[in-house]
Amino acid sequence: PEASKGVPPHGFGTYPGIRKVEWFKRRLSSTAWPPLPNSIDSPPLPGGKTVAHVVADYLEQLLNSVSDQLPKILGEEFAPEWANVRYCFTFPPVWTRATQSALRTAIVQAGYVQGNGGDDCLRLMPESLATVIFCTKKGLLTLKPKDVVLVINSSSGLCDSISYRVEDPESCTFVQYTAPVEDSFG
Repeated sequence: PEASKGVPPHGFGTYPGIRKVEWFKRRLSSTAWPPLPNSIDSPPLPGGKTVAHVVADYLEQLLNSVSDQLPKILGEEFAPEWANVRYCFTFPPVWTRATQSALRTAIVQAGYVQGNGGDDCLRLMPESLATVIFCTKKGLLTLKPKDVVLVINSSSGLCDSISYRVEDPESCTFVQYTAPVEDSFG
């Protein structure tokens, strides 16, 4: 890959051999709306790389960093527990099964399921459902069976919404109630 040009965000400087790729999450989605920025705003991918390869490269570096930092933070006694680590990745609720599959392929290619109990260590879920589960577990939402929760997420000029019906608040079991909707604004 080419060396990056300019200063990356947060003032970390440039890194030889590293090229900044923007919009990789949106590029991964074959159903991106609104359409991705044109090629002037969004440079091409590094030579010979697909979007899935770029995502896998990023996730591999993230895994390497986590693998390096967790023992330092939690101590060496954490090492035997490394095989028990479980990963949960989220995706926009409007993603198709094909896009979810492409993300899963990139995660596996990055090395997240090797030696960690196979597929049992990996879970993918819509970002909106993860938000509802988090808020429920932290006591930010008090729900009872058959309640409906509407989740609206707006960021980077996009807004998506979806709702879930509560099946069992104790076990955080929810069922999608409405289809996801995504639109652009601003």
